[in-house]
Amino acid sequence: MTRAALALAAIAAIAGTARGQGRTMAPEARAHLERGLRAYAERQWDEAIEELRAGYGIDPHPDFLFPWAQATRLSGDCAGALPLYRRALAEAAGEEDRADIEQLIAGCEEEVDRDRPPRPKPRRTVREARAGLELRASAPPEAQADARPDAPPPWYADRLGGGLAIGGAVGLAAGAAFLVAAGRAETDADGAATLDDFVAATDRADQRRLVGAVALGAGASLAAVAVLRYAWVAHRSPRESTLVIAPAPSGASVSLSARF
Repeated sequence: MTRAALALAAIAAIAGTARGQGRTMAPEARAHLERGLRAYAERQWDEAIEELRAGYGIDPHPDFLFPWAQATRLSGDCAGALPLYRRALAEAAGEEDRADIEQLIAGCEEEVDRDRPPRPKPRRTVREARAGLELRASAPPEAQADARPDAPPPWYADRLGGGLAIGGAVGLAAGAAFLVAAGRAETDADGAATLDDFVAATDRADQRRLVGAVALGAGASLAAVAVLRYAWVAHRSPRESTLVIAPAPSGASVSLSARF
């Protein structure tokens, strides 16, 4: 709370608005007003609200409205301050006073809107759900077919199966190439002129034979898994389920049917 706001509250309460200056205030009500302003200056908002409310109940003088609204807002109750601000605005005569009060009203309205929880979405009643099901049941077969889930893609379009098949083909081709290279190395060993050449060619043949065997095994395994994957996808069928809600003597009956 700034000094300017405190001064504005005190001036509005003591000097009064143009409409409030024309009549006197009951002495008992003025005693409540003075005690309310002292509590206001000490930031005792609840005490100020009680004093100002009590004085306004004795004499509904316009001088009570603005400080009462201010104390209510500063206590954290903007929603409660809004009707007081609007009554003070109706009693204010000067354009400057009205502009200040309108600014405070706008700020309070913004805070109230920000704190208001969002409205929950309306839930569908049993009657609305039943009407939707009846509408779907009365639709032509073409429309019902369009509403069903799309069928899965064909087996040969399965990406995982395609990747496994390609990997298997690469493995088999690489294995065959290394076995051919191993055969050539054995031929080189048979025609070696020195012992060193013979040993080197024999080592190459053994290494290439080993690599070829591993590649053939991996390729065959991947190809087998690809075949199993394609077979599983080909035999998989879409599942269709239907939920039916029908009237019954005790209320409604629910049944679920599915096709695999």
